[in-house]
Amino acid sequence: MDHLGNALITARMSGSVDAGSGTSLMSNGGTDILVAKYGAADGKPVWSKHFGSPNDDGGNDVACTSTNRPVVVGQYVGPADFGVGLLPGMGDTDAFLAELTP
Repeated sequence: MDHLGNALITARMSGSVDAGSGTSLMSNGGTDILVAKYGAADGKPVWSKHFGSPNDDGGNDVACTSTNRPVVVGQYVGPADFGVGLLPGMGDTDAFLAELTP
């Protein structure tokens, strides 16, 4: 939950996924990291994003900063793009911690 009571989720996704907004997110291959926010008052989707590489990636947990920016932790098999360019992999499976801009 963020500081306003909105729900945040993270999960693995593959193929085409609609997180409730009517817009399909398409994985980059394998499994990708899905992050979505749902309204406190009505549970309706606020936004959803996905990130990943052509390999198997996944989000493990999500929290918020004091300014309600989502922070996601998980694993990826690089290189993967988290919205700021390619992050190279350092081995088989790597951990990430990313602060997102909704």
